[in-house]
Amino acid sequence: MKTKLFIIAAIILSIPVYGICQNYVNFDSLRLGAQFGGPPLPNYPGQVIYEQNAIVVSVHDFHWDSTSTTFGFCEVDTAFPGFGDGKVMLLNNINLQFDFTRLSPQNYWYIFEFADLGGFENLQVNGHTVIIEDLSFNAPGTPAPGVTLYISTVEMPFGMKSRVILFGKVNTLLIGGQEFYLDNIEVHYGGVNLESSIVNFESPHFNTWYGGPHSNFPGQIILEEEEIPVAVTEFYYNIYTPVFNCCHIDAASSLGYGNDQVMFLNSISLEFNFTRLGDNRNRVHLGFGDLGGIENLQVNGHNLYIGELSNAPGNPAPGVSWYISRNWKGPMLTASVILFGNVNTLRIGGQELILDNICAFYYVPEAVFNEFSNDTVKPEKFKLCQNYPNPFNPDTEIRFQIPKSSHIVLKIYNALGQEIRTLVDSQYHAGYHSVNWDGKDVTGNAVSSGVYFYQLQTESFSQMRKMSLIR
Repeated sequence: MKTKLFIIAAIILSIPVYGICQNYVNFDSLRLGAQFGGPPLPNYPGQVIYEQNAIVVSVHDFHWDSTSTTFGFCEVDTAFPGFGDGKVMLLNNINLQFDFTRLSPQNYWYIFEFADLGGFENLQVNGHTVIIEDLSFNAPGTPAPGVTLYISTVEMPFGMKSRVILFGKVNTLLIGGQEFYLDNIEVHYGGVNLESSIVNFESPHFNTWYGGPHSNFPGQIILEEEEIPVAVTEFYYNIYTPVFNCCHIDAASSLGYGNDQVMFLNSISLEFNFTRLGDNRNRVHLGFGDLGGIENLQVNGHNLYIGELSNAPGNPAPGVSWYISRNWKGPMLTASVILFGNVNTLRIGGQELILDNICAFYYVPEAVFNEFSNDTVKPEKFKLCQNYPNPFNPDTEIRFQIPKSSHIVLKIYNALGQEIRTLVDSQYHAGYHSVNWDGKDVTGNAVSSGVYFYQLQTESFSQMRKMSLIR
């Protein structure tokens, strides 16, 4: 048994945190210098030019705006310092479409990398609205129903380099630009969250205030939830001007963001310490709503970022990547963030900033469990994890762990305590499991936006968590 556990640990450390790459397009089998596109080239919009690993690639018009298009060209080029591996594709006023419909349906993550040397870009997912934007800083968090986009951007000498993750079922991806390099379009699968701990600000009383005007001092721990201490600390307008104002517990319903209770920050920062959770953390999720002003971000004590949090660098600390999914809700920017890597401390603050659901995960790809019998790794206790994504639309994933074979009942309730649907009512073996809820009731009708609760029950255990559906 010890030998097997050691082998599992080695596999975990060698696998990327977003699962196993099953299919990909990397352009390496194409001839260097090969060109595709409009006149004098012989291609036409919609023509298939390439296929790799059951992913079909075709060329398409580039959109200047909602009414005007052009059909430029693309060329197979060599990767350059800071971007790409082997060969890459240079796009000049043209789009490429990647068709994934030949792949068998699984829980996929779609990942691609691009270098933006200037101009704007096009993005279209599953045939929905063509997005015409500077994708590095304005890519929408929901490019198509049921699909969430996260992006990590780093400034390079040549321009901006970005890596994009799409969660959800993607049948087609159309992407292009004016001076735009593309590489490593990958389809990943798998992933289970073995453990998660969350700070959701439900433990303090409503309207509790913290900070300088309320007798706290910088560095003082003000609360702790699920073994994550939270301290108040200074906010910086610039590197020379720290302030220590206040924050308070408020209602999500009154601020228009979050679940139940949230933390509203007014020129103050919070520091979350994850070190009690052990050394195997490699993912932290958080959500924020930005009502104005600038923000602070610092990871593991490295360089303090001062600026718009929505444009924070994709590399806030060595070995840590920052991915953001942006959406706008009236005047407020709302965002979900994933930090990949071992995050020991996270400092975040703002002038008018709402924080909620700071969650640390220990992540292991599903392939690890496929290598060995199911009894190789078992959880030590019952646990119901926070659903993901949250808030969600139209569906979300609920994960749970059980240390022994048990009869499991998993139910959904509305805010009035009325039962909406039973997702699970059957025997489960010991291990790590997940169930999807499609946002529908027992009759198959889509439920309305709002707060919902989900409860896991066994013969000896019961736990309830809440989630938000936003349509």
